[in-house]
Amino acid sequence: MKKCGRCQEKKPVAAFFKRAASFDGLQARCKLCCAKHARSPKGKTTQKEYNQSAKRKTLQKKYKQSPKGRASKKRYEQSDKGKTAKKKWQQSDKGKISSANKRHRKKIAQAAQAVRER
Repeated sequence: MKKCGRCQEKKPVAAFFKRAASFDGLQARCKLCCAKHARSPKGKTTQKEYNQSAKRKTLQKKYKQSPKGRASKKRYEQSDKGKTAKKKWQQSDKGKISSANKRHRKKIAQAAQAVRER
């Protein structure tokens, strides 16, 4: 049994999320209070601020460069969901512009290669 730091009710250990940093290995708030906070305007704002923070972006970049992150991206790209998303993006205006830019860069690289070979 543990007392929730928010609602002050005593609840079984199964009613709390795990947290390795705390002394008992559990979060201070119960799962219900955590869910209420996440749905509240303050909880949504806090999550939005974290998602836009520099810390989150550096952690995300680090994960994407790790072997685990690359494997996850590869699995997604090979899935049906990833393939349909790629097709949809390629047909959008951004995808068309990106493809045009890629072709343009390729032409420039070929021209530079031809100049080097002379």
